[in-house]
Amino acid sequence: YGEFRLAAIEILRSGLKESKMDKRARGAFAISLGVLQDEGAKADFVAIVGDRQEDKELRGYSAVALGLIGRRSADVVKVIKDALKERSSEELRQQTAIALGLLQSPDTIPTLIQELKEADSQNVLGQIVLALAKIGDARAIAPLVEILRDTARPDLTRALACAGLGLIGDLELLPSLSRISANINYRASPDAITEVLSIL
Repeated sequence: YGEFRLAAIEILRSGLKESKMDKRARGAFAISLGVLQDEGAKADFVAIVGDRQEDKELRGYSAVALGLIGRRSADVVKVIKDALKERSSEELRQQTAIALGLLQSPDTIPTLIQELKEADSQNVLGQIVLALAKIGDARAIAPLVEILRDTARPDLTRALACAGLGLIGDLELLPSLSRISANINYRASPDAITEVLSIL
């Protein structure tokens, strides 16, 4: 198994560095290395995420890979936070929010809260809420409550905030909200259930 893992990592690293390959394909190599928690590829991912001339999609996948590796060193957290603050790509902002959630780094809470206030789409806001919920820091409660109480906001936005609060406040190892999906007929699930399940 050890030999197979090393051989697989070498192949995946080669794919990540293959500049002539389609960016989405390189992104798949990045995620694969993240799943394998290949710390040897960390420097490459940091360089990709930090390169503003690089393809935004590849940068996003590389950020998620860093989150999957799970080593929240100062250079990793900084490069992902900086990319999250960019406004050039909604997808990049979503992926970097996911990465910060995966890293579960408490010192990213102020950044995520600020981005929560400035989120310019439901998709980005949803990923930021989930990142805050994943980290589970009490500092996220007040801004989420503020969104929930704001009746001028769309119902979906308030629902996302409500779900985030539920996830932060859930003390069970298996989140209570996950029970919604128990014994569900996925072929006949209504839109409301589908929407809730998509944010768990």
